[in-house]
Amino acid sequence: MIVTKAQVAKGAKMLDEKVPGWADKINTKKLVMRNNTNCILGQLAQYVGYGKNKAIEYGEDQLGLTEKKFASHGFEAAGDFPDPESDKAQAELWKAEITARIPEAASPGPYNFMKTGDTAVAEWQKMLIGDGIMGLAFMRELSVPDGDLIEVLVIPN
Repeated sequence: MIVTKAQVAKGAKMLDEKVPGWADKINTKKLVMRNNTNCILGQLAQYVGYGKNKAIEYGEDQLGLTEKKFASHGFEAAGDFPDPESDKAQAELWKAEITARIPEAASPGPYNFMKTGDTAVAEWQKMLIGDGIMGLAFMRELSVPDGDLIEVLVIPN
């Protein structure tokens, strides 16, 4: 089975409705669709405390997915034994959906989440420290499965 762009778009739209901000929680560097820990649902499952290898349970319990919907929404790996190229193609489709949902730099707001090492963090540091603080700011690393998110809280003057 080849997973299509339309299937992945359908799955992303469903996540937009049921899990707002889902794209910010996915570590695209670890994304492997045939792995129940590192696939889209596997990463989301860990984020809310389901633990590793719980993608199917999370999809059924939290999203109401059935066996048919796992496939029709682009979550199921391409076939029972997907080859690495099919898996990579499916992951690239998901990465495109994620990229479309994440702004290049976070805009000032009460809470912002960003990956460590991203230019967004450097821009925040420059804006808050180098150019003078526009308000009270707190930055801390979050304890999430991939361990690389920073939370920024800005309380404007």
